Amino acid sequence: MDITPSAEKTPDSDITPALYRQILGKLPTGVTAITGVNDDDEKLGLVVGTFQSLSLEPPLVMFCVDKSSSSWPKLRKLQKFTANILSDDQISICRSLSRKGPEKFEGLPCAPGPLGTPHLDGATAYIDCVVTAEVVVGD
Repeated sequence: MDITPSAEKTPDSDITPALYRQILGKLPTGVTAITGVNDDDEKLGLVVGTFQSLSLEPPLVMFCVDKSSSSWPKLRKLQKFTANILSDDQISICRSLSRKGPEKFEGLPCAPGPLGTPHLDGATAYIDCVVTAEVVVGD
């Protein structure tokens, strides 16, 4: 792959932000819909591309959310969520949950899982989770 850097270099590295983004843009992601429901029965959700296993014993997962997300602060307060692992043909779910506002779930069939959090119909797998830690770094 021929990559031509086009932006300023970061202070501690020879790689530019543009080159870094271009290289990592080639990495396949685990696209996952994070869903929850608040005390007012409002469904909340967002899509992440950084979902992965962190530990088998105890079973832990991790994902990353942009600090500018308007959905994550609402989901974080719940302390529980479902990770709906999506397949490559579920782009419409990604588009719906990437919208702002309560219409995110319009036309998305789902049912409450054991934690009461939305399980999206057709997801490849569901992982019902509780928040154990949050690390704030980067953007």
